[in-house]
Amino acid sequence: MKLRSILSLQSIERLCKIASLGELPVEPGSNKTVLIDLLCKSLSDPRQIRLRYESLDSSQQDLVNHLASEGGELLKSDAVEEFASGLTRRFQKRFDAISATGLAFEESETLGKDHPVVGIPDPILKSISIPTEMVGNLRSIMRYPSIGLLRTFARDLGALPDDSRRPFVVRAIRMHLLDTRNLNAFMNGLSEDKRTILDLFLREGQVSQAYIREHIGETAIRDLDELLYKTPLFYHNDDRVQSDTPIRVALDLGRAMAELAEERGGKLESHSGEVLELEPDAPTDVMDNTQYILQDLATLLGFVELRAPRKLKHGGIAKAEIRDAKQFYRGDDDPGYSEFLVLFAETAGLLKTEGRVWRVNKGAPARLEKGPDIHRALLSFWQETERWNEWSIDRAASGSRKRRMAELKTFRREVLAGLLSCPEGRWISYHQFYSLLIKSSESFKYLAEHPDTGRALSSGGTTADELLRRMLRGVLTWIGLIRLGDPGQFTMPIHQESRATFQIYAESKPLLEGKSAETKINSQTNEGARFVLQPNLEVLSPPDLRFAKYIKLCGIAEVQAIDVMTRFQISRESLQGAMNRGSTGKQIREFLRKNSATGLPEMVDALIKECEHKHGEIEIGHTSGYLTVEDEGLLDELYAQKQIAEALGPRLSTLVASINASASPESVLQILRKQGYMPRLNRESHTEADGHHELVLRSTELSWLVGFLETALEKLGDRPADSLDEIQRILSRLKWGLRKVSDDHRHEAVERYRRAFHTLNKRAPADRGIHDLIHYPGQNPATTSEDIVSLVGYAIDHGLCIEIDYESDGQGSDARRIVEPVSEDHAMLYAYCRARKGDRVFRLKRIDFARLTGERAQHANGST
Repeated sequence: MKLRSILSLQSIERLCKIASLGELPVEPGSNKTVLIDLLCKSLSDPRQIRLRYESLDSSQQDLVNHLASEGGELLKSDAVEEFASGLTRRFQKRFDAISATGLAFEESETLGKDHPVVGIPDPILKSISIPTEMVGNLRSIMRYPSIGLLRTFARDLGALPDDSRRPFVVRAIRMHLLDTRNLNAFMNGLSEDKRTILDLFLREGQVSQAYIREHIGETAIRDLDELLYKTPLFYHNDDRVQSDTPIRVALDLGRAMAELAEERGGKLESHSGEVLELEPDAPTDVMDNTQYILQDLATLLGFVELRAPRKLKHGGIAKAEIRDAKQFYRGDDDPGYSEFLVLFAETAGLLKTEGRVWRVNKGAPARLEKGPDIHRALLSFWQETERWNEWSIDRAASGSRKRRMAELKTFRREVLAGLLSCPEGRWISYHQFYSLLIKSSESFKYLAEHPDTGRALSSGGTTADELLRRMLRGVLTWIGLIRLGDPGQFTMPIHQESRATFQIYAESKPLLEGKSAETKINSQTNEGARFVLQPNLEVLSPPDLRFAKYIKLCGIAEVQAIDVMTRFQISRESLQGAMNRGSTGKQIREFLRKNSATGLPEMVDALIKECEHKHGEIEIGHTSGYLTVEDEGLLDELYAQKQIAEALGPRLSTLVASINASASPESVLQILRKQGYMPRLNRESHTEADGHHELVLRSTELSWLVGFLETALEKLGDRPADSLDEIQRILSRLKWGLRKVSDDHRHEAVERYRRAFHTLNKRAPADRGIHDLIHYPGQNPATTSEDIVSLVGYAIDHGLCIEIDYESDGQGSDARRIVEPVSEDHAMLYAYCRARKGDRVFRLKRIDFARLTGERAQHANGST
């Protein structure tokens, strides 16, 4: 209420009376303007206000105090009701006495004659000392927010009046919030964090941002700011809210909130049992992985069967070799899903290692048929594993691994305990579950609120919110404990998302309690199910095909697409791969004929026969650096083709050729395949638990090997006897294996290798590299540190090239290369690297394999 405006509405006689009460010098005949100027100056003087206030009796002073505490202005009807118990005459008598002093006025111009307003003009209001116990009522607080904010707030409350002018909006908000039932509904609509903040106000009376940050957490500051700037419920004395600014809740609202809190058991925030009472809206999108997890595991095993991925140096699967399996998973497309399945398959024993490769464990398909057992194994794996880590990179990089994993496992246990508290078969909002964990778990609350682990987003660490969302959106959904509602909402922080929900399956409760019962994951396969084998080499597999058959099929044909039916394609390459892994054409035909609903089409049978005939006509030793053929003419044919000949070294016999030192067996394999051949990479070896190796050799191959060793020992007869004793013992054992076999092949091999050694000796004067190689007294190839250092020194002394496996990045990633050593010291090898075409320095401790090639170094000797 503006003083000059309200005075201008008064008569001259009334103005004169107000002036006379203050003994103001009024000149006779003064006009209205002069009187208004005189009174504006007088009524802005605190001393004049105090004198006029003291002239009132106690009941009149109380009315002034009440008017001032309500913001100095309100509808007359409200004032009569609140300050005179609805008795208009009583109120009017008191108010007229106050009005005569010029401290308060009534006016009907602003809202109309039907809605008169009584109030204290602003300059006078500033000089009235309101009793402390009356400061900060809702009406006084609502003087300052914009009318737009008040209307929005009233609309959100469902209390916006038909007349949306400020006094009516203020009255509607106040009446709504001071009603216990409406206040309870308003509190239920607030988040748990906001109710926690309001409980803090009730307990402390006034709080600051710093106090809330210390006692609740960083994200509570966001909730406080939202309450301050979107609701007219709080007040403070500073121009701007600083970290230490005392903030108070409206006085009359605080009393109403205290009464409500008492009814609710002492707090506004919900008890842990009440958090989940309100059911959120049903989601528009649902994510359920229970029907896919077993099939996706079977697909993974199928790709392992197909690719036989390498075993890494420090264990684990070379994931790059089975990376494309994830495009055929029917479950989640999250990259972590594929990695989780691989880790589980390794840890749970679905896979095993054979030598340097991973293969499917024989009993794995049968285990997949037992869905509940797999379900329990998945849950147990996630609870106990340290290989799967939900911490983000920034979190995992700090602190000890042992402490991090202990924290993470505790977090997992608390989340599972929280799931047990959730009602089954009903949607739970993410906000509700987060609040439940805060209330029911001290360790989760600490993790959520502690500055270096919890919701302090500015700390740069993984927050409890992020970690919980990853678990719900990730593993807990993947393994079929829950299903998600509106899964896209789980990518947003808790203060932004609003629709993220999940539902725990009824079957998950016994699983979480450790009981043996049926779970949501069950095999849907059928013993009688068979696939369709078509003449165009396409295979259509039904969704209920037994896992053993499905995995076997993955090893014979390439997966093309997975939908309701899984589509495979049989090709020469897929059949060759199966034969390389040990399957015979007969076994493949029997499997297809037995399990195909359409029998074995002639086209398929013809392709198997073709591959069976051509497969293995060229065999490449995986680590020995040579290839063998079954026909002498075939070797001539290979040397006649330029691209193949460049990858081959000298011919060792009519059926054996060496592989160039610059070419790996795998590269030669690819070249031959491009030219239409079907070579076999000999992987028929594996390491037993005691470190022994087993090789499967034909009698002819064993005869060749014995013949070679006999010839080599003959040529090395001038060497010290003790260095050849071990080879002599091995030779004797190999000969024992030939005791029932004709010696013709062995004698033929001896003569052939004698001629080969004679040829090498004839070439020795031009290049003594082979001669120096043959006379090297140590281990070649070398795999121990001592043998590698010895071999490197010999190569430097004799100007020989060596082939090494070198961990170039220090992370276990081996790179094989040919180098020409120049010099060495106690830690470093200085050499010319042919792969990099330049001088390089190699750490000796990172070389885990070295082999003399017999080739003379060129760059190291200064030649080009």
